[in-house]
Amino acid sequence: FTSKSPLNLFPLPHLYKDTILNYYQKPCEICGKHIKEKGLCLICGSVICMPFLEYERQQNPCVGFTEHNKNCQGNSGLYLRMSNGGIVLYSQGKFYNLDSPYLTKFGESMTVTLDQDEDYTLSVSAFHELENIFVQDKIGQIAVKKTQ
Repeated sequence: FTSKSPLNLFPLPHLYKDTILNYYQKPCEICGKHIKEKGLCLICGSVICMPFLEYERQQNPCVGFTEHNKNCQGNSGLYLRMSNGGIVLYSQGKFYNLDSPYLTKFGESMTVTLDQDEDYTLSVSAFHELENIFVQDKIGQIAVKKTQ
């Protein structure tokens, strides 16, 4: 698991539906399973299981998320949540959700108004904001601060 560039995040397609077409059907790179709740690592591009809820963890006890964080970015992570396009920051065992970098034609985050027929487009400024969080090594600060 290596980042494509030490100062850039993994590039996302312009349209969210292309992200789904390119990555959603891929199995978890750790356990090989296909579950609904998976994430795209924005640091290296790996697809991994992200069982957030207790019943999801019972159905799929994949340790991929934890293992991936150790190997990719030293116990912190930045993920695109495939089920709703939201962003998940992870650090020190804490999760924090950010709005999707994909927007509606009205400029709203798709996590607010998820519509299957809408063409959600990547906000360049939102993506650059995520890159700044990564480059300035603020994943842990934000994740821990927001969950307190």
